[in-house]
Amino acid sequence: MPRRVRVLFLAVCCLPGGFIVSAGQGQLAADGRLRDGGTHSPSNPHKLSLWDLLQALELADPTSQPNVLPSPKTWAAVEMLCDRFELDFGLVRRQIQSARTLGAELNEDDKALAKSNLLCLVKDLETRRRWTAFSAYFDFVRVCFTTLVTNTRA
Repeated sequence: MPRRVRVLFLAVCCLPGGFIVSAGQGQLAADGRLRDGGTHSPSNPHKLSLWDLLQALELADPTSQPNVLPSPKTWAAVEMLCDRFELDFGLVRRQIQSARTLGAELNEDDKALAKSNLLCLVKDLETRRRWTAFSAYFDFVRVCFTTLVTNTRA
């Protein structure tokens, strides 16, 4: 596996607890770069950081942190992804919120599958009666994986 893929995967996995902050200057500098949204530009009008994007990608998992409300910057990152891939942001946002509610009710096997193979879980959820109305959410999940794959190639 290329090194960049492993690093990004580790960053996504570390989202729930954040990064372990040690008393090293290098760690603080890395944290600053992760959270710095850079300068205003047409392609990034909200000055979104990599951290904001990673938190948006985390919303693809319906079992992830159900009691933590996404920040306005996280929703802005979701909107940026929706714009880029021509998805209806309002519909995606509503369906993400509903999927997180239903995700809390999934059984332990489904929750484990969400952590090990989210696309496999999504394929299964698409056939379940309670989940059939979540097509925009399922499209967003696929966008998240497209974003990870296309931006981590060596």
